[in-house]
Amino acid sequence: MKLIQIVSSVVLFAIPALAVNDWKCGTDTVYAYVIDREMHGAYDAFLALYSLTPSDIQAYMSFKTNFNVPEFNLAGTKFELSFNKEFKVKSFVYIHNNKSRCGTELQTSTF
Repeated sequence: MKLIQIVSSVVLFAIPALAVNDWKCGTDTVYAYVIDREMHGAYDAFLALYSLTPSDIQAYMSFKTNFNVPEFNLAGTKFELSFNKEFKVKSFVYIHNNKSRCGTELQTSTF
């Protein structure tokens, strides 16, 4: 029993380090939990705004959110994230002086 508890603790500790949806652009990283938080926040706000349930969302619908990450090196850096109802990222745009796409193959793993 003690061995199972130890193995479980090690596995749970390692999960955040294995997240596949951390996004890197230059020297900065947007971590999985930030991406998940922003997607779920936008999705939940959309449902609340239109008094919908998740079953009301059609496959063709997509969602967009804009946010910033205060701890980034460049002040004023913003992000634009577009995703579908399965929380698969369609586009992820880094905005400072210009828009630049730095990776689009992200999918949430923490929900």
